[in-house]
Amino acid sequence: MKKRMLFIALVFIAAALISVFIINAEEKEIINTCCLNPNVDSANICRTDVNILENECCPADGDYSYKYGPASQSDCKKRFYNSGTACIFISECASIGCCCPEGAFFFREPQCRQRQTFQI
Repeated sequence: MKKRMLFIALVFIAAALISVFIINAEEKEIINTCCLNPNVDSANICRTDVNILENECCPADGDYSYKYGPASQSDCKKRFYNSGTACIFISECASIGCCCPEGAFFFREPQCRQRQTFQI
């Protein structure tokens, strides 16, 4: 009888531990998107901590008139939004330099496109 109670207790402990691991695993988001659109809020460009949704990177009501940005929402979705690739793997997000002549401010290359010339 004691062995059976011990076995039941171990099963319950194992089940509790497994459920804790499953809950913790579900909380961690896999980052696999990257926004390079220079016309959106610069906080959304080259984000490595959260996934940026396609409509956040390429909004329907976005301004697509800048010289270096996408020409339209569909162009933005094709060339400036990467679904399935994290920003840490995008070369434009790896380059950090200044948007001259703004000087002391450091940006990633896509963040600089609507400002000035990017220099590393």
